[in-house]
Amino acid sequence: MAKYVASWHKCLGEDWEINLWTDEQNRKIVQEHAPWFLPTYDSYDQKIKRIDSIRYVYMSKIGGIYADVDLECTGDPIPALQNHSAVVAYTVPYCALEPAFMAAAPGHPFWEAALEHLNQTKDLIVQQATGVQFLTQRFQEYTGLPDFHVHDQETFEPGPGVNAASPIHVLGTEQMIWDPLYNWDVHLDPDAGLQYPKCWALNHYAGTWKTDQQDEISAGQPQVENPSNGKGKTCSCYFLSNDCMGTKQERYHGWLSDRVDYVIYFPSLRPAAPIQLKSGTVELDSVMIFNPSFMSQPLQEDVWFVAKGGSFSKVSDAGVYYVSEILFGRISQDQFLSKQSPIKWSYSQFEAIPDPRYSQPGLSGGEFQECRWPVHAEAGMQLGPKDPHLVSFSNQTYLLFTSTNFVPKTEEWVTFPNCRPDDGYMELHMTQLISVQPVVYGPTVSLRFDGMADTEEGWSLFTWASPNSGDKLMAVHSINPHVILEVDVATGNCSQVHSEGSLLLEDLLQKLNTSFAHKPDIYGGAGATFVQDGTQPYFLSVLHYYAGTDLNAHEYFSHPYKFSAAPPFEILDIGARLPLVTLSDTNYFGTGQMTYVSSVGLLDGHVVLGYGEGNQRSRVYRQRLEAFNDMFFRKTHV
Repeated sequence: MAKYVASWHKCLGEDWEINLWTDEQNRKIVQEHAPWFLPTYDSYDQKIKRIDSIRYVYMSKIGGIYADVDLECTGDPIPALQNHSAVVAYTVPYCALEPAFMAAAPGHPFWEAALEHLNQTKDLIVQQATGVQFLTQRFQEYTGLPDFHVHDQETFEPGPGVNAASPIHVLGTEQMIWDPLYNWDVHLDPDAGLQYPKCWALNHYAGTWKTDQQDEISAGQPQVENPSNGKGKTCSCYFLSNDCMGTKQERYHGWLSDRVDYVIYFPSLRPAAPIQLKSGTVELDSVMIFNPSFMSQPLQEDVWFVAKGGSFSKVSDAGVYYVSEILFGRISQDQFLSKQSPIKWSYSQFEAIPDPRYSQPGLSGGEFQECRWPVHAEAGMQLGPKDPHLVSFSNQTYLLFTSTNFVPKTEEWVTFPNCRPDDGYMELHMTQLISVQPVVYGPTVSLRFDGMADTEEGWSLFTWASPNSGDKLMAVHSINPHVILEVDVATGNCSQVHSEGSLLLEDLLQKLNTSFAHKPDIYGGAGATFVQDGTQPYFLSVLHYYAGTDLNAHEYFSHPYKFSAAPPFEILDIGARLPLVTLSDTNYFGTGQMTYVSSVGLLDGHVVLGYGEGNQRSRVYRQRLEAFNDMFFRKTHV
């Protein structure tokens, strides 16, 4: 981030002072300038809230310019700031204010009011407590505007009932470009600002607040921040350049009003049965339900649902024990597509079962059990089926899931022996799902092919209507290269039929390799759905990768992508990053932010994504297909 900090020296000149303020110095600033706020500041449950809140102290009490250290200055900001005593920055498509940039003269009533409001929001999630939503709501209260849009820049007066006369100036997307790496304009390069003559700042969205650096940078009048490690990020936001916005701001109203993203609520469930080990019994905690998958049943006007239900137990001397089951349920399409409220499941709407293979002949007598995956040998163990998916093939619904193999028991692990390398560790399995209430399924087959790895997971199954031989079940085995398998439903035998490289993936990887500390790999596993959109049909799926400034502070990134509806099923387009909600998963990923898209479907003209938030909750992202394409695929690839 040093070069971005240096860019402000270059833009502002020697008359501006830039300071590095540590956590300790920030606390002293609060103690000196806002002592009444210190108890709240000290009591924040997440460090990122302190990182956010100190900005309002800067603006209210000290003044100057504030910018995150991944915000690069590419031109002179003074013309946009002069003659204004309070300045904030507007981002789209979220139509919100971004606290990564602020400017003020000390004592402005807007910043005073925002600072005073922090005591009332301290227990909310980060975005509402101190972040984007907090800042936006304070602006709406100050101006009396329930909705606002800024393309270039605009000054707003205080609203009725506000006992203040000081206006607030808002910079739009012609002034600042947000997140060029994940922009609509095809991964803008570092010189992207040259394409926008009014632009004087580029936000590289490097996630510096999640690193272990402890310094925060401020500049005499300006304050520029390098926030330190925090665990509170709840939303993977990214932003759009002015070029895409154009003058049709009404398009954004359609996108936002049409888009739905909500948690699926479940009643409290019993934890999985205790794990019986030679050294004793491990009790498990309550169930977390995540990674949902949906499948429409047109004849029944229902939506079938599966998800992973997991029970954790932390054992200090042996790590984490994790046992999962598959939850099955059903809901009416009308309720599923309703915008009135999130889905709230009752006990009567779903049923949980362990690994479906336990009911097979020869595996239910207790001599063979699921083995312990050695990847987690030092951290405890992970047992049970994972990543359940619903797949439609030849007018039937199939359940796809991943699990370790069955091996003979040993004395060391009374219930779960170690996996044996010769047998493989992790494989995918499939069974026809006849009913979800009650749960009825057919025989289970394991998906295998010559040369497969010891650990196989993350496949995306889809049906191809071959013009010569009818429906065929296919699978995206890997993203890079885009390897396609043909699957025999009866036996589980698979064969590779296509493998295609992609210049679009190469372009994405090149950008990623220069933006993160560790080279990320790209994965699939979300499933794929057929789309007949205009004259060119295609399959829609989602790819993901996780990357960051270090291995303990990384984040999941998800992009929709399209591949051809006929052999060789090559990648046609890669969309902009999905703005999915993330959550820290401290059991496996330290402070990293996690989200995993587990289902892609098309229902009544809506793209429906099921995804897991931080291995803890199930969520649904739903949007009309036209708006989805407009929002994520409005670009031309190089």
